[in-house]
Amino acid sequence: MTLIAFVDPDGRVQLTSSSNGRPRSITPAGMRFTWPTWSPSGEFVAVSRYGAGENGHGGLRICLADHADESLSEIYANMPGTDAIAQETPHYAMWSPDSENLAFVAQMPKNGLTIFVRGVITGNEPKQIISGGPLFASWSPDSKYILVHSGQLHYLIRSDDLEPAQIPVVSAQYMSPSWSPLINSMAFCGELSEHEQGLLVAETDGYGARMISEVAGSATFSWHPAGRHIGLAKDLDRASGFYNSLWMVDTEKETEEQILSDRLLSFFWSPDGAFVAYVTPSEEGNGSIRWAILNVNTRESYYLTDFQPTREQLNIFMFFDQYGQSHSPWSHDSRSLIFAGRLGARAVRSRLPETRSSQVYTLSIAQESRPSMVGPGGLGVWCPVPEQPGT
Repeated sequence: MTLIAFVDPDGRVQLTSSSNGRPRSITPAGMRFTWPTWSPSGEFVAVSRYGAGENGHGGLRICLADHADESLSEIYANMPGTDAIAQETPHYAMWSPDSENLAFVAQMPKNGLTIFVRGVITGNEPKQIISGGPLFASWSPDSKYILVHSGQLHYLIRSDDLEPAQIPVVSAQYMSPSWSPLINSMAFCGELSEHEQGLLVAETDGYGARMISEVAGSATFSWHPAGRHIGLAKDLDRASGFYNSLWMVDTEKETEEQILSDRLLSFFWSPDGAFVAYVTPSEEGNGSIRWAILNVNTRESYYLTDFQPTREQLNIFMFFDQYGQSHSPWSHDSRSLIFAGRLGARAVRSRLPETRSSQVYTLSIAQESRPSMVGPGGLGVWCPVPEQPGT
């Protein structure tokens, strides 16, 4: 069994069990919360609170919920006059792998997007690190470093002093950097020319970077859970936002192999590395999308449920290289997915479903499986660890 945090139509964050447990709220009624982000330990859930305004203008907060003792504490308040970082997205939060620090992105009045780090165990005040946009970040597996991609620039930051050190590599043609899940090797892109960039792997000093792949135009990538390979989405169709191929890059041999030739908006490795879940257009047209599963060993793929995503769910798909590090759709046992939206295939594009007309679903990756409803709402997230008896 696994706990699920989901946001209901009233803006409450609810917890429920994958075994059809009764939901219980971890946020108070009468206040609107969103974007639950589990700590890797499964002990805490960071949530954003916001008030009036389309994007949340009017009292933005980040709160920390301990679901065991049902406590909720405020850890950050936006400065007056600041708005959300995107529509229906007040902040972006990412836990360190040891669950001791929370990095988050918020808007500042003069500096725009800004990344902060707040110690959860120590309870220290959030420290402002870097400002600039767009802004993406990634924690090292030992929680000692944060790699930040801000605009064209890259910075490496130690978590014990939080002083940025610039890496002499620039690129504005990709989004999020990331780390090997096993060792402190980081991957990021560097521009080779106006229309070409290289996928680089480097150690924590930021120097001696090795180029393991060259990419024409934009690139989006994600480390395989075993740590040797990187999944690389290529051939972006800018008109539609879909990539046309997925490649597996060997970081040791510096070779690459195409593992998928299908249109994909996003892709996510299963925790055991055996599958890739990816999002592709519905067969009937451009009004909806569908889940698909690629078996990494056999290279065979099949399609699952068609649906229209909520705004929050679409954000995860559009920025999957970042959100895959904090809000993966995969359950910890690599057997199921979670998503929010309205089921069914649609030939013509229409307005995204609002929270009150959408549902949160889980979906087994078995062929021809059907979604199971969690509850009404706009966003759902698996706890990264199995549910313990008595919780």
